[in-house]
Amino acid sequence: MDKNTFIHRYVDDISKGNAAVFGGAGMSVPSGKKDWKSLMKPLADELGIELTDSTDLTRLAQFYVNKKGGNRTRVSELILNEFNDISINEYHSILSCLPIRTYWTTNYDHAIEDSLKKTGKKVAVKCNPQSLATSLIGCDAVVYKMHGDKDDAENCVLTEDDYDFYSVKRNGFLPILKNDLTTKTFLFLGFSFEDPNLHRIFANIRMLLRNHCRTHYCIMLKEVDTSKIKKQELFCENLLRYGIETILVNKWGEIPEILKEIQKVYNRKSIYISGAAHEYGTYTREEYEKFISNLSETLVRNGYRIVSGYGLGVGSAVISGVLNEVYGHQHKNLTNELLLRPFPQGDDDIKALWSQYRRDMICNSGISLFILGNKLDINTGELLLSNGMQEEYDLSKEQGNFLLPIAATGYMAESLYEQLMVNLDEEHKKYEAELRALSDKSLSLNELKEQIISLIKKCSKCI
Repeated sequence: MDKNTFIHRYVDDISKGNAAVFGGAGMSVPSGKKDWKSLMKPLADELGIELTDSTDLTRLAQFYVNKKGGNRTRVSELILNEFNDISINEYHSILSCLPIRTYWTTNYDHAIEDSLKKTGKKVAVKCNPQSLATSLIGCDAVVYKMHGDKDDAENCVLTEDDYDFYSVKRNGFLPILKNDLTTKTFLFLGFSFEDPNLHRIFANIRMLLRNHCRTHYCIMLKEVDTSKIKKQELFCENLLRYGIETILVNKWGEIPEILKEIQKVYNRKSIYISGAAHEYGTYTREEYEKFISNLSETLVRNGYRIVSGYGLGVGSAVISGVLNEVYGHQHKNLTNELLLRPFPQGDDDIKALWSQYRRDMICNSGISLFILGNKLDINTGELLLSNGMQEEYDLSKEQGNFLLPIAATGYMAESLYEQLMVNLDEEHKKYEAELRALSDKSLSLNELKEQIISLIKKCSKCI
């Protein structure tokens, strides 16, 4: 499948709450984990078996346990020691920032759940049948570890016996996975599709739904060995039987880039509105409030989410616009359309946290819109440009957001526009004419709104 087609389709499923991730062994390799062949080599050496690409490692583990009279202590030690210090890598970090609630993995390490917790999410980990019966209140994501956890290495799935008795000892996972594969769109990462349990589930779903299976995606390294290219083509065609589309990459380093693009495209559907106003220039407060309200309402109507810090003279108009669209027209869930984070007032200790507070807000967006930007110095009565907007501009730029300072509104927004136009990056250069149009103070507020909406649509759809 074409990479860009996949990215936009998967983002659509993320937006609808239908996305899931299945992480295989390859997902932990960038963290320093040995591949399974290297991991099993000590056992093969002890058995006097030469490892090749065609060696069945599950059978090898079974041979070793058989040799030890059923004692699997050595196998458990390998799992415990190898997976004990697997660190979070780029795969985990990017995915954990996305609103994906369902994760499945055959890995024993804690990298997926640790990365999710690091972003402040509340995570339920299901690593044995008993854990499937419990519920975590306020849970943000569920991680199903269908082959077990390193902290219970003795019961991890590895040998042929473990697979043979899976439907008896760990059967609870199978109906849940079957349901998720039927109702969610999976992205398989670092997965070889050699797991017999998964094959059985795919076959059952195919028999049940015939040619109406849900589409899933997997990312694989493209074969360059001429003797293996045809085999890979046939393998990918075979995955289509189960509704799995393959995206081939030339090197493993492309996968984090694809994940970043997914994050970027998803975030471009969220607009951070930065603004504050004590005065409004040539327009009245009421006229600007109507303009900001209509702008926010139109953005939500077009499928965008609003993020705002409730700036003085701007924030209430943002809220009224979103509410009018959500309750007056579409009856959407307000929490899906508006993320509002008023700034806490208080002493200097509280204000010292504002930078991190701003960063946390902005990370939920992909486009930053800057309007007006002035405040009154309560000590001198002097009108000042909003320094908070400057910080929000800098944080947005650092994150890679598309920057939209509306110069026509004046004040700090005009100053930020001048900073932007001095050294346009490649993406902003594509829209230089549209950006310059936003500095035209002869435009009516309604005309300015239409220009803003048009540019947002263009920059959110072209990536």
